[in-house]
Amino acid sequence: MQKYLLDENLSNKLSGKLSPVLHDVMHVCDAGLLNSFDKEIWDFAKANNYVIITKDYDFSDMSHLHGCPPKVIKLNCGNKTTGYISDTLIGKKELIHQFVDSSNCYMEIF
Repeated sequence: MQKYLLDENLSNKLSGKLSPVLHDVMHVCDAGLLNSFDKEIWDFAKANNYVIITKDYDFSDMSHLHGCPPKVIKLNCGNKTTGYISDTLIGKKELIHQFVDSSNCYMEIF
């Protein structure tokens, strides 16, 4: 079962909303990584087999430069509510599972 790490630019409330669907979802604050550099989050995700979910383009750059692991899901939806982001990710759960099972390292969700 895949694990997901929510970047700090996403609400920590998403963990509870997404866990029933994606199962193992943790926010960076729960990992002790709040206000950490992107590289620290990247290294944690890589070492602990997490997929990073973010709105930050820096992880896109890191993914294209370093490959995976970790895999990166970039939300390209602008400044939306936690409910909107939750509904979007839940609505794309099959696409997310396919991505996780693929050899791809990076995916954008609109």
